[in-house]
Amino acid sequence: VDVQRLLAQARALETPLSPRAPEHASGLVQLARGPLRCVLRAGPHGPDYQLGHAHADLLAFDASYGAVRVVTDTGTAAYADGPLRRHLRSTAAHNTVQIDGAELLEAWSSFRSGRRGRARVLASGANDRFEWLVAAHDGYARLAGAPQPQRLWLAGEDALWVLDAVLGAGRHRIASRLHLHPDAAQAACSVRALGGDAREQLAPLHEHFNETREMRQLVVETDATLPWLGGFWLRFGATSDARPSFSLDA
Repeated sequence: VDVQRLLAQARALETPLSPRAPEHASGLVQLARGPLRCVLRAGPHGPDYQLGHAHADLLAFDASYGAVRVVTDTGTAAYADGPLRRHLRSTAAHNTVQIDGAELLEAWSSFRSGRRGRARVLASGANDRFEWLVAAHDGYARLAGAPQPQRLWLAGEDALWVLDAVLGAGRHRIASRLHLHPDAAQAACSVRALGGDAREQLAPLHEHFNETREMRQLVVETDATLPWLGGFWLRFGATSDARPSFSLDA
């Protein structure tokens, strides 16, 4: 194998090979603390030369507690073009913030993609209580007022904070969604919305191809003048009357 030639090709494709910045290569980052594991979309949707399987998932995440999946997206149920395929690739099918009903990734046909944003990590670190990461994306820069979502994840051994800020100008319709896996109850997971009242509804989960289960979807929708703050607080092994409270001091 000609290693130097491979590295030169990687540089030409603008895909840095650095274990300290995995989001540049895969778009994904993992946070882990104790039994909690989170996988975050904190980089691009994928390589610009092949986005046929890309979804509108900037700043979205999945989470597991031990062997139990707690937060999930809607999965994959179809590859043929149609309403189902379009929904599976949509912003609403993922755990992220949507603004003015616009899509984070313009998808059409079965494997085509148009305008899209790009996420980037702003900061990350850890202390005695949390592993944390802050990321932002420019997927809505084309909208009036240039809204810019930013998200902070704080992963602790028994809690996950997902704190959102939408910067920019003007008044916008904001929707934040959280999809809870059907097995989440096994982790005794308590969830509180931080940006307003959450509406709960049932949504399909296509975890395995040709199989569909029902899951809970929490949706916070509001009209707000930017900047807007919101998010979710998940606690594991807790009763539903727990109240959010934390300090970043070690």
